[in-house]
Amino acid sequence: MNVTSKVQNNTIHDVGGDGIELTLSYGGTIATEVENNLVTDSSGADFKKTVTNTTDNTSYNNDLSSDGTADDFGGSNHKVNKSAAVQYLDPDTNLRLRHGADALDAGKTIGTFDWDAVHVSGDSWRPRDAAWDIGALEGACWGGKIGGGSGNPGINPGKIDGVDVEDIAKVDGVE
Repeated sequence: MNVTSKVQNNTIHDVGGDGIELTLSYGGTIATEVENNLVTDSSGADFKKTVTNTTDNTSYNNDLSSDGTADDFGGSNHKVNKSAAVQYLDPDTNLRLRHGADALDAGKTIGTFDWDAVHVSGDSWRPRDAAWDIGALEGACWGGKIGGGSGNPGINPGKIDGVDVEDIAKVDGVE
């Protein structure tokens, strides 16, 4: 049996156990793309993989971890040992990316979709700046207001892409 899967653009924070864990042991061949995932403060490993009796063609690219595991399985453009406090507006209550986060503009372009966890297909929300962000949400925030990315603070002079900041700050009822 052959299996192809994708684990892309997830934000996982403060979970009990491992953040993203692939356990491959059924026989056959597995081809999984693990890309643009932001995993921080897991009680186990942020990224973990166990392979037995399986041909593994898994690729890892552009992942970020607060421990050193994002680059344990090869691939490229990973960011490791990055603090959750630097990534999120508030790691306890708000997992939107903050201005200056390591995850901003550090993702891989994935041509099969252009939205994030808040915006729907067709919004053309990704990328908001020079490149895709790592994680489930695209664009930096300042105090609950959504910005354009690491090079575009967005909240001055009060509009982003021609829309009042107050309207953007309440995307899908989330501030």
